[in-house]
Amino acid sequence: MRHALGWAQLPMTSKSGDIVGIQYLRGLAAIAVVIDHTVSMATFPKYFNVPHASALASYGMLGVNLFFVISGFIIAYTSLEFRDGRYAAKITVPAFSEKRFFRIVPVMWAAIALYMLGRFVGRDFTLNTTYLNAFLLLPFGNVEPNQIWTLRQELFFYIMFAISFLRPRQAPWLIGLWGLSPLLYAIVAGPRPSIDAAHQFLWLATFPMNITFLVGLAIGLLHLRLDGNATIRVGHFAFPLAIAMMAILWGIGFAFDLHVDDLRSALFTSLICGPIVLVATRLDCPGGILDRFGRLLGKASFAIYLFHPHAASASLGILARLLHRTHFAPAATISTLIAVLAGILAHYCIEEPVHKACRRLASRMRGRTSNRLAETIVESQLSATPTLTGLGKTVSISHRNT
Repeated sequence: MRHALGWAQLPMTSKSGDIVGIQYLRGLAAIAVVIDHTVSMATFPKYFNVPHASALASYGMLGVNLFFVISGFIIAYTSLEFRDGRYAAKITVPAFSEKRFFRIVPVMWAAIALYMLGRFVGRDFTLNTTYLNAFLLLPFGNVEPNQIWTLRQELFFYIMFAISFLRPRQAPWLIGLWGLSPLLYAIVAGPRPSIDAAHQFLWLATFPMNITFLVGLAIGLLHLRLDGNATIRVGHFAFPLAIAMMAILWGIGFAFDLHVDDLRSALFTSLICGPIVLVATRLDCPGGILDRFGRLLGKASFAIYLFHPHAASASLGILARLLHRTHFAPAATISTLIAVLAGILAHYCIEEPVHKACRRLASRMRGRTSNRLAETIVESQLSATPTLTGLGKTVSISHRNT
């Protein structure tokens, strides 16, 4: 039934094939992270110097946990298909690597460069290895800007997914082992390791949030098996329902003090985020103003996540000069809105143009590769032709002589 109708005809997917409910969650998760970072930054002494003012807001960081579950789902949904009783790759390892690289890295580089420029202009810039670590997504050391650490974890997931599912001989157990490695690490290695590079690599490779990627991947595999018509219909309350689910995650995180870097939180948030993502994949989204707003946030979520610190820092610096420290809450609210709007603007002015340029570059690279391959084949055929001709002449002469 799903193949007969096609996903594009279903109300839970957009014309581009994106699952709209997932787009809602991506946008809301990005905003949650912006709230956490902006309110936390506002407490700094150089801004409003209000300690302990961000207790509730700090659990917006759980948007990262939700992001990881969504990422696991999206990679499975876009890279695999279920046919003849098994999961088959729709993309090769080189094509997958190219797609992921051009989707993430150039925009990430732009965000890092702008961040460095902002620090330089603000006379708060010190050249150190944290920027190099971020540019190269090295699996050890600190990174600046801080939000780049999540992309480093994404890279681990991409590598394990490609090894496990995209090769001719699939080995799903490998990514299963990687996803559950935090449990093994907790048993064998104990607490967080020392600061040397080797131990940092081991810690990042077995990071507790690996479990969230695995949960998202499992939901993606399940989704590929399900009938595409099995939707949850709530009319124009689809986006409000997504907001309510995000609020539930936030509230549970606050109630049970959940974070992004410990095993307990990874297990707990996986149990919460998993059902949230599963509901979002089946959500009927009929359109309307709220629907368009939710889709916009989802489209711009990556840019919002990458570029919000730039706008938050600049706006807080201005507001700190204009407002008294007692106006911390209004300033943090205004700065959060500015950061989100700046992220949306960055989506249209930076992310989309960069992606278009990358698609053109990738197309040219593939064209040149195809041309070189064709030329090689033609040359090999031409080089073989004289030999064949010569052989023909030899055979003819020998025949006449006899």
